Amino acid sequence: MGALDLVSLADLQGWIGAAGNPATLAALISQTSQAVLNGLYRSSVLPHSYTEYYDGNGGERFFLRNWPVIDVFSLSINGQAIPASSPWGAGQSWQKGYMIAAANNPTPPGMQQDIILRGYRFRRGVQNIAVSYSAGYQISGEVQSIPATSPYQVTALAPYGAWASDEGVLIEGSLASSVIGAPSSAGQYSVAAGLYAFAAADAGKPVTISYGYIPADLGLACLQIAGEYFAYQSHPGVQSKSLGGQETIAYNASVLTSMVARNGLLNPYRRVVPL
Repeated sequence: MGALDLVSLADLQGWIGAAGNPATLAALISQTSQAVLNGLYRSSVLPHSYTEYYDGNGGERFFLRNWPVIDVFSLSINGQAIPASSPWGAGQSWQKGYMIAAANNPTPPGMQQDIILRGYRFRRGVQNIAVSYSAGYQISGEVQSIPATSPYQVTALAPYGAWASDEGVLIEGSLASSVIGAPSSAGQYSVAAGLYAFAAADAGKPVTISYGYIPADLGLACLQIAGEYFAYQSHPGVQSKSLGGQETIAYNASVLTSMVARNGLLNPYRRVVPL
């Protein structure tokens, strides 16, 4: 899969029920995925780090451009660093700083989140707010156990959509090293398509994996749109077709039908604040 692809080549081949030319299908996946992301006004849905600048609005909150937020690294207003505030709740002491609004739902799509100040304001200005953070759909800290016998492999559970990127592994609480090929020493792992492999020296140990994933409904939308584009190649521009005066086949010539029909599916993932 390409870095921005929302489905795999195998998934599309299974969806259209034909092998097709792999290079052509791979290009179709990339083009369709980019079209979907463009329609969402998002550059990616996988975990990434961002440094963004905003115009100060004089208030105490504004929406970040990407979500779900994984972590905030820094926030500054007119060059002044703002500290993180402790979580707010009953019985907790008041502390100046910033916090991120909860995503409200652990399952996708989640809600676009805002950054909230306490004891400060986003002073009015042009590009005077700087925020560095990470965001994207990620499963963090999934706990599993490496099998005691060969093969020493675990599969990401991926409850909300297809595995898409490795975001780190801990073995017995210690950071493991990613390697290419079969792991040969303790503390090493390799991963492909959500299948994690470990060395025999780590057999039976607890392991914690973190990974990015593609929400299932975004993957489905991409498959449906790519499938229609693929089918369109066999009848471009055809409105109707008669076979021997006995059977008439009508085609929808609009290749954008899927995107329009699935606006309701994509809307919850669409960015609603200006770029």
